[in-house]
Amino acid sequence: MRAAPAAPAFAQELPSSVEPGQIEKRFEVRPRVREEPGPGVQAPAAPERAPLGEQTFVLSDVVVAGVPGPDGKGRLEILRGIEVGHIFQLRTKYSEPMKAVFLDDKGETRPMEMGCYGIGVTRIGAAAIEQNHDDRGIDFPAPMAPFEASLVPIGYHKSAAVREAADKLYAELSAAGLEVLLDDREERPGVLFADMDLIGLPWQVVVGPRGLKSGTLELKERRSGAREELSVESFFARVAG
Repeated sequence: MRAAPAAPAFAQELPSSVEPGQIEKRFEVRPRVREEPGPGVQAPAAPERAPLGEQTFVLSDVVVAGVPGPDGKGRLEILRGIEVGHIFQLRTKYSEPMKAVFLDDKGETRPMEMGCYGIGVTRIGAAAIEQNHDDRGIDFPAPMAPFEASLVPIGYHKSAAVREAADKLYAELSAAGLEVLLDDREERPGVLFADMDLIGLPWQVVVGPRGLKSGTLELKERRSGAREELSVESFFARVAG
């Protein structure tokens, strides 16, 4: 009978949640084998022989949380991550054929070491939505929101007073440097509110017939859902601050 290879030191300790025999499913342990060159190819210099009894092992499959780290410092923890940027170490792959060189301190010509990086603009938006949403829709962080607020007039196409007040407020907010989305669609209030929650702008400003009579606006925070009625003057002081 052939004995199974021993697991590396860092794989011998497992968390209590791992059942016996599961290690064989998680780890494929094998000595690293030196490949022989083909015919006519000069073999590279042999590496220094490892001390007697020392073996190099390859971890070829996914690991479980709680396994001691390969370097013996701490234990492995599995976390979810979102790649929004990356770097590439190109070294001299492109500088050598392009003859991009420099003179070192000895006056000798050497190829430039190259690298590059990239930031995924669309990935950042997707990551923000994945981390900031609820059952009603998106909840954009204020610095990333496409607009700072939505202006929701109730009865925009039925009331001349509402339409005039909404258009005036939109012009004043825009003149103050605020980016505002005016929802002038001919829809029921419930549809307007639901769609604004879905879009996820930080603030909703509601202009309606009842508020116009009392000289107030309704301000709703998207994240908390908190609502408050403010006078037009108080509202501008609030958004300006």
